Amino acid sequence: MRHVVHCASSHGIFFGGVESLDPASPVVFYDAIRPLYDTLVVYDIRFEPAPALATAWEANDDATVWTFTLRDDVVFHDGKPFTSADVAYTFERVLAPDSVSLLSTILSIIDTIETPDATTVVFNLSQPHAELPILFVPLTTSIIPEGSGETIGETGIGTGPFKLEQLNATGTTRMVANDAYWRGEPGLAAVELVGIADADARIQALQAGQLDLLFEIAPQQADLFIDNTKMVTQTVSTGFWHGLEMRTDTPPFDDVRVRQAMRLLVDRQQMLELVQQGAGTISCDTLVWTGDPHHWEGVCPPDSEQAKALLAEAGYPDGLDVTLYTSNSLPAMEPIAEVYQQQAAAANVTVEIERVAPDSYWTDIWGVEPFVVSNGIQYPADVFLNLLYRDGSPYNSTAWSDAEFEQMIDDARATLDPIERNERYQAAQQYLANESGYIILFHQDEIRAFTSTVSGLAPVNYLDLPWHDITKTEP
Repeated sequence: MRHVVHCASSHGIFFGGVESLDPASPVVFYDAIRPLYDTLVVYDIRFEPAPALATAWEANDDATVWTFTLRDDVVFHDGKPFTSADVAYTFERVLAPDSVSLLSTILSIIDTIETPDATTVVFNLSQPHAELPILFVPLTTSIIPEGSGETIGETGIGTGPFKLEQLNATGTTRMVANDAYWRGEPGLAAVELVGIADADARIQALQAGQLDLLFEIAPQQADLFIDNTKMVTQTVSTGFWHGLEMRTDTPPFDDVRVRQAMRLLVDRQQMLELVQQGAGTISCDTLVWTGDPHHWEGVCPPDSEQAKALLAEAGYPDGLDVTLYTSNSLPAMEPIAEVYQQQAAAANVTVEIERVAPDSYWTDIWGVEPFVVSNGIQYPADVFLNLLYRDGSPYNSTAWSDAEFEQMIDDARATLDPIERNERYQAAQQYLANESGYIILFHQDEIRAFTSTVSGLAPVNYLDLPWHDITKTEP
């Protein structure tokens, strides 16, 4: 007998209750997307692209034409067969002039899409891209049925292991098993996502038995379950990152010397220990995590004296007063602000912390205020470097614009030799670590807690979970 698993939305009510099931929406309901949809490509355990809805792919000699072969045994939740027309529709919609997709800028190198038959899709590019399949890994490239754009945000019709029964981002979203799933029948009868905005309230709900599963808890919270034989904790290394964002078009952060000084204030090892009890990996201002083959391994010791000198050069010889916005949307966010406040004092930088309600933080504060605590999910290197740093990208929340950097990325994409391509991607990260508006502190280990009745949770970040493998037994 299959059972229902109850879990809290890992990002709480991330977009204030207007979350959409449209993968191309800027307010996408990430927690629900993976159970409902599939992408063409996924990552394997080595963090390399592996088949999903696409079974194979190949490029021409200069990587300007990519041909993908599709599965022929997949149907959508409404019974419609999956074909190349659905793939073409999904990506043409992302590339449309009125698109609001976060990936519209990244995928703009796709010039035309051809569908010679039901199981073949050809992507013709305006410039070479040696790693195009990687761009089809993110959940925001999930495939939707042809012609479904106007309703997909509410229906959630995909090819995934679960089908939507009820959508309520601020309450309970219920998805039932898709027994026609191409990978096999799911192990659960249903999944219910419970929207809880506050991180502490999510822990309380788990302790009270209202939830079976909770993702992304703080190490301190994990200690609450150590002696509970009915609970299990699991730790997974991920590319989920935590850091601070400075708007580069707003004083004082429009001066690169100020941005460099603010980075030098951080003792990252101390930050990781105090915030995460060491559960993670230090980042020297690169979003690309250590599991990615293009990760750049920087060195970034704190240096308050150099920070003071840079601030003096920028016109702040007596230090600087700034306001840092944060929230309890995720467990680490408020502690990060508090630790940074303490560390910054060594260079006469006074940080006033402004705490904001979690249900409005990501809509009213992030990307608006000049200095904020931020975090993000795991993306491939090329996606990160274009999504967060390219001028015109809808996710460029630091308002950074740098033609030299963009040329570096374009050159890396076009480089066919894998060793040289890797060197170019790493050089771009090193450039960002000195110039950009991000202070990337660490990549966290994802700690999850769940009842002992739940099993089958693969050791991957929660957005990549194969939900069809999860099971639950009677207590």
